[in-house]
Amino acid sequence: PGDEVIWFGPSPAYPVAPATDWTLLLGDETALPAIGAILEELPPGHRVLAAVEVADRAEEQPLPSRADATVTWLHRHDRDHGELLREHATALQLPDGRGRVWGGAERGVMRELRHHFVHARGLDRADTHLTAYWTQGETQDSEV
Repeated sequence: PGDEVIWFGPSPAYPVAPATDWTLLLGDETALPAIGAILEELPPGHRVLAAVEVADRAEEQPLPSRADATVTWLHRHDRDHGELLREHATALQLPDGRGRVWGGAERGVMRELRHHFVHARGLDRADTHLTAYWTQGETQDSEV
């Protein structure tokens, strides 16, 4: 009787590993709530680099944090989704020490970035958490 409803709520905060020196957060507009929640939970002084790809400046949002956070807004304008995020992430100078990478964006972009950070940058796979929030060309209903 009726339609099936699937609801996804907030998940537990992304914890900082005790031996982690820095965190890299990557995402598009679909990841903004998670990036905001992670930034709010990171401890004071923890080094954070965040890059968020959005359509334009109007989509930027305040992302408060007690951490030592640098947020870079990537304005897509007429470029393909994920193109700027991919370019920025692969060219990024990472801080020294052990780091963790968290990301949420289009499936293909997250797959490419996971491969990049594990194989080209040498990060441990356990230190990379890159999640497909959506798939180009598909709707949620196409999987039902």
